[in-house]
Amino acid sequence: MGIDLIILGDSHSRALAEGARNLGLNIRDVTFSGALWHSGRFRYGKSGLVLGAVGTANAAMASLQKELGLSDILKAGIPVLTTMGFHLGRLVPPFGWHNHCAEAGDLHQYGQALHASAGFLHDYVDAFRAKHLKVLRQLSKSRTLIVVAPPVTFSRANYSVFRDHIKQRLIGAGVTLFDPMEDLAGGDGVLPADLIASDGTHANSLYGARVIEALQRRAMI
Repeated sequence: MGIDLIILGDSHSRALAEGARNLGLNIRDVTFSGALWHSGRFRYGKSGLVLGAVGTANAAMASLQKELGLSDILKAGIPVLTTMGFHLGRLVPPFGWHNHCAEAGDLHQYGQALHASAGFLHDYVDAFRAKHLKVLRQLSKSRTLIVVAPPVTFSRANYSVFRDHIKQRLIGAGVTLFDPMEDLAGGDGVLPADLIASDGTHANSLYGARVIEALQRRAMI
């Protein structure tokens, strides 16, 4: 049985993998902590995406490469979904440690908020995500990569504007992006409760299945 889908990314990709399996797809997944993605334990090389020391994901990647008979998994012609590039849980909180707000509408959430300009936001994201954007741009040349934006499971200062900023940067870099919230958001802009995992931060397998179905309807996978 051939592989239908490859899923690569952080903890948000696990719901996608579980949902895909529940729909009967034959998938392979390589996932590791957003903290390690955030710290840049990857690079682009002659053999495509090269991972640094990322625990069990190294063995998962090696196994997949062996199965495909390829060092560059994106050359297999199989759709690859990735959640790489956002990792907002590592990126956003430090930005607010000194009460900076990148969105005027969030100012009320801090007692003495400091409004951060669009230029400041751009430079801050570049300091931590320039490598991610560059590698995703290179990986996208395969035409098989789709970046899936993370689910919105809560409403907190700075998260929305950071998420939107990275989305636009990816689109500007020519990366194929799918935002599940366009299909699945509730009236308040947050995922409905039945699609949110028990930790309140991640989505669940039902959400993952809905995302896969939305991509199938669009003939993206």
